[in-house]
Amino acid sequence: GVKGHEFGATTGRKRRTGWFDAVAMKRAVQINSITGFCLTKLDVLDGLETLQICVGYKDKDGNVKDVPPMAADGYDLV
Repeated sequence: GVKGHEFGATTGRKRRTGWFDAVAMKRAVQINSITGFCLTKLDVLDGLETLQICVGYKDKDGNVKDVPPMAADGYDLV
């Protein structure tokens, strides 16, 4: 696979891709009571030295917060 080479099957539009957001996943588990999930296209990450995974959001004072992504304006990813 090619990194970031994602297109919609129906429309052919380019999809936006990004690093895994564990905060968003934690929230999804809380809301939906899921017991598992599947990450696909992991083969495209094979050539990377490091993976970036968001585990929190840092406010302007440097405090790490566990906020829902939709409320993350003004925060930096941790």
